[in-house]
Amino acid sequence: MSWKPLPDLFAISLLIFAFLSVSGQRTNRNVTRYWLIGWIMIEVHFLASMLADMTGGLGFVASVITTSALMWGALFFSRSMEDRPHNFESRSWIWGLCIVNTLFFVTANIPDCPEVLRMAADVLYALVPVVLVLRSYMRGRNSAPRLIEASMYCVLSVVLLMATLKTFGTLSDSIASDAVLTAPYLLCFLRFVVTRRRNSGGFVVTAIGLLTWCMVFIVGELVGQLLPDVQVDMEVWNLPKFLVAVGMILLLLEDEVARNQHMARHDSLTGLPNRRQFLARLSEALERARNAGERVALLSVDLDGFKRVNDRLGHHAGDAVLQRVATLFAAQVGAGDLLARVGGDEFFVVLEGNLACERAEQVAEKLRATLYAPLRVEENSVGLGASVGIAEFPKDARALEPLCIIADERMYRAKAMHSAGGSGAATESAHLSFQPAVGV
Repeated sequence: MSWKPLPDLFAISLLIFAFLSVSGQRTNRNVTRYWLIGWIMIEVHFLASMLADMTGGLGFVASVITTSALMWGALFFSRSMEDRPHNFESRSWIWGLCIVNTLFFVTANIPDCPEVLRMAADVLYALVPVVLVLRSYMRGRNSAPRLIEASMYCVLSVVLLMATLKTFGTLSDSIASDAVLTAPYLLCFLRFVVTRRRNSGGFVVTAIGLLTWCMVFIVGELVGQLLPDVQVDMEVWNLPKFLVAVGMILLLLEDEVARNQHMARHDSLTGLPNRRQFLARLSEALERARNAGERVALLSVDLDGFKRVNDRLGHHAGDAVLQRVATLFAAQVGAGDLLARVGGDEFFVVLEGNLACERAEQVAEKLRATLYAPLRVEENSVGLGASVGIAEFPKDARALEPLCIIADERMYRAKAMHSAGGSGAATESAHLSFQPAVGV
């Protein structure tokens, strides 16, 4: 038994513990889960490598697992980049490749393995990816990463078949095995770059780690054969593994920071920008309008009849109503405009551009129209209305706080007129509007 892998075994164990601690969190749960499985496979690789030098059946099984586990790790890393990692197509893809690659390593480690058996394993290795790709096309589930994967395996399969047929008489079985290990890690690098591209340190470190990891197998074998006098410490070849691990942890930290920043700027119930982001975005809009000599329209929106929903149906129903109203309102606001929930049943809309004030009444009418029909919430029919107040920059105010106050005052005036049974066509009718509320 070799004890050399023991430090690596301990380091990977700590890494697995770290991934276990974050695998249940909401941020990229599927990604961390498959990263965790991949690192467990790398742990199995180091465990098996401790027994690979033994003779007899145990040594044979350990040798197969040592190489196969590296392959399995790469395939699970690659699976974490699937759009739908749990569907049947994805499962059949990865398990099919795991099986045929394991068969390849079994035949490669059998002493004096018959050429027919080894060739059969190579042919199976070549056919399974092709069958899976054709099946994917027939189901209409093709993607750029999947095509990259298919191309990589098909090209490698041709190389292996030629090696088996002794077309390349100087190509050793060990180099052929290393080529089989190189392919999935090169594939993993390509898929990672295609599907996870971003400008961050975690991305760069992980990409470099995956690229060097895929090169280790062939480079290590070539150095051993072409430069037999050069002794390279085993830790040098293991360095890319830990580079990938550091990169993955950085990616998880970056995702968690991004999620916390998003939560700090967005309403947790509706997902809309909250008061903090609304004020920041409105301040930026006013600054742009001052510099460009343009106008900004601010709409203050308050729901009519919402208190009755909470009183009669409970706050859980009120939350469901707010989520539904936020979705309806968002569909009526342009992509370049801002819709925010600033608290309770209060919303703000910011419109920019020279035509912002002309669009304001149209948007207000659209928002009111979305509530003409009662909403269905938990088998109940909920009738709501909306009171809207509109303030214009720079006509009504030239600063953020006065603009918000004017919009709120006009919204409350419209709500008061509605409560008094008025028509809403008062002195500032262009800035006052309401929709009668229907009882719950």
